[in-house]
Amino acid sequence: MLALLEAGLEDPSLTLTNGTMIVSGEDTWVGATTLDGDGEMESRSDVWLFRNSVPFTVTGGARSATPAYAPATGIGASAGDEAAQAVDGCVVEQTR
Repeated sequence: MLALLEAGLEDPSLTLTNGTMIVSGEDTWVGATTLDGDGEMESRSDVWLFRNSVPFTVTGGARSATPAYAPATGIGASAGDEAAQAVDGCVVEQTR
């Protein structure tokens, strides 16, 4: 799933690392750290939601990095959802 998200990054010099995934029913929540072209942290933790294999942005960083993907709020999901916070927390832990 990280490869699909990287393919959607607006800036091709960005990469994703520290990928974490939580599957909850038919939803797959994916979190990752976004790195710039020099390997420096651009965003500590961004979160996306895949529903029916379609990616949606959950956090502001995800929206900035992949603006072509629709916001998850349109399908009733948000960064405040338990799974979104859990996957975010896992990514943050990996960056420490």
